[in-house]
Amino acid sequence: MIRTVSVVLLVLALAPALRGQALLPLPSCGPSPLLYVRLEAPPGTVVTFFPDPTSSRRFSAPVAVGLRPGYIYRVKLSNLPDTPGVSLAPTLEVLSTLKLSPQQRAADYPAPVRFSSEEIERVLEGALLTKIVILENPETAAGVATRPTEPLVIDVPQGRDPMLLAREWGRPMLIVRLGQREVSDQELACSAVPGTVLLPGDGMLSPPARPPSRPWRHVPVYDPILGPKPLIEECFHDGGDRGPRLNLAPDGRLLGLNPSDTAAEYADSRGHKHVVASNSVCLCVPRYVIARMAAVPAGYEMAVGVAGREAVQPQGQLHSRLPSRSTQQTEHLDGLKGRLRPSAQVSRQALDRIVRLEVLQGVELPLGPGDVLGTQALHRLSDVERLQLQRQLDKAIELGGRQGVRGWEQLETTAVVGRVEGLGIVSGTLEVRDVTVCCEKPCPPEKPLVLWKWVDRHDVQVGDVVTFHIKYSNVGGKPIRDIAVSDSLTPRLEYVPGTARSDRDAVFTVQENEAGSVILRWEISGVLLPGQQGVVSFQARIR
Repeated sequence: MIRTVSVVLLVLALAPALRGQALLPLPSCGPSPLLYVRLEAPPGTVVTFFPDPTSSRRFSAPVAVGLRPGYIYRVKLSNLPDTPGVSLAPTLEVLSTLKLSPQQRAADYPAPVRFSSEEIERVLEGALLTKIVILENPETAAGVATRPTEPLVIDVPQGRDPMLLAREWGRPMLIVRLGQREVSDQELACSAVPGTVLLPGDGMLSPPARPPSRPWRHVPVYDPILGPKPLIEECFHDGGDRGPRLNLAPDGRLLGLNPSDTAAEYADSRGHKHVVASNSVCLCVPRYVIARMAAVPAGYEMAVGVAGREAVQPQGQLHSRLPSRSTQQTEHLDGLKGRLRPSAQVSRQALDRIVRLEVLQGVELPLGPGDVLGTQALHRLSDVERLQLQRQLDKAIELGGRQGVRGWEQLETTAVVGRVEGLGIVSGTLEVRDVTVCCEKPCPPEKPLVLWKWVDRHDVQVGDVVTFHIKYSNVGGKPIRDIAVSDSLTPRLEYVPGTARSDRDAVFTVQENEAGSVILRWEISGVLLPGQQGVVSFQARIR
């Protein structure tokens, strides 16, 4: 009840600040209420879940279940190979959940929790195994090919906090702890919270019996003005120009092509080189990384230093030559006798004399309602005339004020100076501009090349192969030539050799980039006339 009142008070406090501002609509799909976890163990292992304190369910590994974020779960691993009669009880602490698009299902991207035979053997020898399942940040992803059931495993060295390392790689989702101590079924069932575990075959999940132990870590914060936060760890972007900006070197080389950038170079009808970037393509394919640390409480490390030491320092003699104070003063005075060049030059420039002042054209301005100032006819003005008179008076006050000289300007063009009685001196300049028109037909504009990129499918998993298409179009009115399309792939994409295609004659090359992937480049031959277009394509495997 206290938590509910706090939320209501927070909303009421924000209501006056949001009054009069346009509120963005709620997102179509928020975070998943469950984090799906896939538990894997050696063949023959039986996994026992405790959905409530009065019941238990047994499944053969591997098995996938849905867990509510913010709770701590206890499961039982029994029937382990080569260790009859021995059972282990790992702890699963769910920290967060996935935020996917409305077209995706969180059950298709379970967090992998795998216990290998080597890990179980180390635990039975007395080690404490800690695993942190991390949702990897695509911006800092490693260019390593993985599978959904075989994620990248990082061994945390002793003495380092695994949670700090996990935050460097992305967003921690799940903490798994496994020790040697055997726990009875009654003790495991006492820690169960009804309504928090969705087991295979269950069609629904009741509300939890108790609130989570970590209430605010998994609750999304939605700003009604700025809108929801974009998907960061779940999705990665390919294409566009993410910076530093694309540009061309003086020798014509393409600069600023970073991993995930897609660009095209071309020469216009006058031979000038240009570069244009494509749009950005978003692919929501979550990838997990495991941070693993095995601590052995029975072992210790000790550093033994030298018990005693003796040092012999030989005698030394220091020679130093310093000039006397009188010598320094003499040198300083000698420096003042030298000739010094001026460090700066100050120039003053005033207005030159007026050679000739000639009035080019004089125009008499009617005063309008100003003629009746000081007369009785002022009271007979209409509302429109009164408004016009008020504007004339405001303008006269503005122009009649005393202002100092703000600056001077040297003009080589025609200048006009005039004096209006009651308003002061008004000056202006006349500029001559070149105007070019087409005599026979309109001149078509020379617009840049348009680059468009898309992918054939979005419902993909790690390890799937997708096809990218890049279309270039001449939307201007003049032909362009020397077109070259370059695509630098992200670390999450692996080019499939032999899949590059082009509907026009082109020279295709592949080279490695700094992210562990490759740069694909098509040099299109010929001229692209106005209204024409071309398409290049390739296939890539999701890492």
